[in-house]
Amino acid sequence: MVAAVESLPPIHPDHLVNSLRLAVSAGTRGLNGVPSLLRQVLETRAWAERELRDTGEVVRFRSVAEFVRAAPPNGLGSDLRMMERLIRDDAELTVMFARACAAPPLVLADDKSEVCDPAPAEAEPPRDNVPGSSRGNSRVHALDRLEKERPDLYGQVKAEEISAHQAMQQAGFRKRPDGRARLKAAWNAATETERSEFEDWLRTDEAKQPPRAKRPGRRRSEAA
Repeated sequence: MVAAVESLPPIHPDHLVNSLRLAVSAGTRGLNGVPSLLRQVLETRAWAERELRDTGEVVRFRSVAEFVRAAPPNGLGSDLRMMERLIRDDAELTVMFARACAAPPLVLADDKSEVCDPAPAEAEPPRDNVPGSSRGNSRVHALDRLEKERPDLYGQVKAEEISAHQAMQQAGFRKRPDGRARLKAAWNAATETERSEFEDWLRTDEAKQPPRAKRPGRRRSEAA
């Protein structure tokens, strides 16, 4: 007979949050641990309510943003932009985190448990860079739209076969810049010296040669 395998006990929410906080505080050195820990915190809703193991105190948060910004041991003592940078390579988690940040604040019961207030206004990052704002940043918006409207391309982004930008272009959601637009952008960014040198180059025989035919590019997924 095969012996029954005992299931492992669930991880205490406070232990989960403490592990995530340590990984976040390590910055890029804790990069490997942050995505899996954050995913568990979001899925189990450990961010919303948990008992502190050291004191037995129950802490609750109205939103993921409050939880992220709150000082330890209650919260992570971080900010939304840092969290987004640490999970950037996980497309699915990036969307999950953005949606969690965009969710309406929880209504907390009036009890003796500690309710953590939002961070002061001056600590609030610019809205156009925060996941969960009206559009979030461009990458979060792209991933969210791809998941909803082009799950095939979203799957390629998750598999790291193409970037979110490439997927948006393939889906027709984002225009590919033409040569004239790229030239104008380069000209606007050039210094006076660079412009003068470029104008001199335009008078050379090399500049008068016909444009080279473009070679068809390959997708990253088709590359050897």
